Amino acid sequence: CIGCGACGRVCPKNCQTHVAADELAI
Repeated sequence: CIGCGACGRVCPKNCQTHVAADELAI
C-alpha cells in the first residue's frame, strides 16, 4: 500500500499506516 486514495479500496487497514505516503503521492 502506498496511499489512502487508491489503496483505501484494497487495504483500508494499511491506509492509516501509509497515510503520510498518501499525502506525498497527491
